[in-house]
Amino acid sequence: YITIGKDIASLTIAKSEHKPNEAISVTYDIRTCNYTSGSCWIGLIPSHIISTSEIVNDQHDVDYFHVSNDTGNGTLTTSQQGRYKIKCFANDNGGKYLACVERDVIIKDDEEERRQRERELERQREMERQRELVRQAEMRRQRELARQRELQRAAARRRKEYEQARQQTMEKMRLEALQRADKLAKAAERVRAQERAEADNGKNVQEKVMQRMKYQDAEKARQHDEMEDLRRIAFEKKTKEMEAQRKREEEAHRKRMTDMINNIKAKEHEVKDKMQQRQNATEQMRASIKVVDDQIQQNSDELHKLQQQYRVTEVKLQNLNTKIVKFNKNNDSDYKRWKDEMLDALRIFQRDDEEICAAIEKTGQREGGVGRFLELTHALIGETMASQDEAN
Repeated sequence: YITIGKDIASLTIAKSEHKPNEAISVTYDIRTCNYTSGSCWIGLIPSHIISTSEIVNDQHDVDYFHVSNDTGNGTLTTSQQGRYKIKCFANDNGGKYLACVERDVIIKDDEEERRQRERELERQREMERQRELVRQAEMRRQRELARQRELQRAAARRRKEYEQARQQTMEKMRLEALQRADKLAKAAERVRAQERAEADNGKNVQEKVMQRMKYQDAEKARQHDEMEDLRRIAFEKKTKEMEAQRKREEEAHRKRMTDMINNIKAKEHEVKDKMQQRQNATEQMRASIKVVDDQIQQNSDELHKLQQQYRVTEVKLQNLNTKIVKFNKNNDSDYKRWKDEMLDALRIFQRDDEEICAAIEKTGQREGGVGRFLELTHALIGETMASQDEAN
């Protein structure tokens, strides 16, 4: 790539993309330029420094080399990745801007790009894992809800079975009591029949038998009542124990279900918080990327405008250089007149200088004491001549 500067200087590089610490070979040609040998320099400056001031570029260059010949080669290098410009200046301390390579020099590391792609893939895989965790948590919640519904149905079935068993037990106890009463009645009937048979033996015997039967009947009725009371108390006790056991089981089941639901809600809340945090981080990253993209777009637009201005200025400079090359000072009357004026000015300067030296000798001062004054005077005369030259 070749770029022509204001004084018809040229810079050439073999390629625009380099790796960190890779040598950038620069070929230069400044034969037609007005420069200071050993002070003229070519530097590597970040591309966002668009100023053509030597001082500004000298403050931001990352590498440079000085130029002593009209043509030659040099190398530049940097370990910092980014986009850079290669610029040439006539000398240090505010020297004139001579040339610049039009294309940016890009310093990038393939390994860094690979690591960047790997980080992006890892971020995508992490998001997939998070979505999979959320999906699994939702599936676990659905399974837990189904399990709770099944436990509730099982508890309902157990209550129903308990009620059926209690009713069957009461019915069985009632039937057993009826059977025992029937057996006792039959036994009493047999005893009465036997006693009636024996009653024929005598009236006294009959009376004794009747008294004994009454006593036996009363005793059997008392025993039957006691047995019924014992059965009733045992049944009530068993019923209360079963009811208490059922309530304890229901309370334990209710506690387990409550703890399980609270754990599921806590896990869901934790997953939602993590997803919200990740979403906030993603939004912040997108906002940062948008700001950077906007800045890049703005810089690109400014660079495009500057390149257009540079091309227009370069065409003007080439036209002016063509005029300078075709200029023939021997046939130009203005040049002859300007030359005569400069010679007259030189004679006047010499005369004034002699008068100043004579005046210094008359005052008795040393020449070193007025050295600064003479330097300013010479500089003023030089600026006057340069202004006249530029005007012509």
